Amino acid sequence: MALGADRLNVVQLVLRGAFKRVVLGLLLGLPLAVGAGRLISAQLYGVSSWDPFALTVSASALAICAFFAALIPASRAAGISPMNALRTE
Repeated sequence: MALGADRLNVVQLVLRGAFKRVVLGLLLGLPLAVGAGRLISAQLYGVSSWDPFALTVSASALAICAFFAALIPASRAAGISPMNALRTE
């Protein structure tokens, strides 16, 4: 904010950084979850290896939780005065 950013830009910066990690986790985790589902379905009777509804719900729940978890530090970062931020740096 001391360099000209407004509150919205600061919040977007923090949320963008958080969601880069969420997307990376989903890109790695979803194929691993499908592979684990195939492994489990091969060993258990009546368990399907592919459930797109469950994968969608779990990925959505992760994204929602990550949004609210990143919103708290984003609001704190946007609420600090620029002079205090520069003084602590």
